[in-house]
Amino acid sequence: MQQEILRSHKASVVALDAKMEDELLFTQDLRSLGHKVTYIQNASEAMSLRQKNDIFLVAESSLKDLKNVFPRGTIVAMSPSQLSYRKTTEYLNKGADHVHITSESPEVLSAHMQAIQNRMISPEVHKPVENTQGLKIDIERLRVENNGQNIPVTKNEFEILFALTQNTNRAIPNQELISLTNTGDINKLNGIIRRLRQKIDVDIVYSTKNKGYMYLARL
Repeated sequence: MQQEILRSHKASVVALDAKMEDELLFTQDLRSLGHKVTYIQNASEAMSLRQKNDIFLVAESSLKDLKNVFPRGTIVAMSPSQLSYRKTTEYLNKGADHVHITSESPEVLSAHMQAIQNRMISPEVHKPVENTQGLKIDIERLRVENNGQNIPVTKNEFEILFALTQNTNRAIPNQELISLTNTGDINKLNGIIRRLRQKIDVDIVYSTKNKGYMYLARL
């Protein structure tokens, strides 16, 4: 169950200056597979978007620039055709962590990215999440406690709360939260948030002008 929850969080993808038609179609396919895809125009924009588990899709021309501003990011170089050993080595030397051929199916890349993300998840994510005022989330037992008191939650409520606490003080877009529960409905998401507020704390989950929700760390 623990791994099921972790894997339900699809890898976030950042596509750098994706102008080629095959790259655009490829990222559309990734969206249909449940990945959040963000386009950026230049490497410097990666600094404002970067998240712990972001995976960057880039063309060869942008490899070095992106690696310079995001040295610890996971970068997948997209190539339109099969590469020789020498060319693959050149991509890796320029900063790519992986090389993917666009003629391969998006399902292959999706599976590859999920494997990357699962390796990137810190071991600490397996420990209960706990803040200074007693909110505790145990992902092994799907259990939530508030000041030592067990709070009964549904699976959807748990997954939304878990996602929010993993991104403390960062707004998560509505669509991304909807995809976690497969509801496809903003009204159902709002209902889940409303119930969480009633069960835990009305002020702890903050609405960002109808664009998403944010978990506020308690001081």
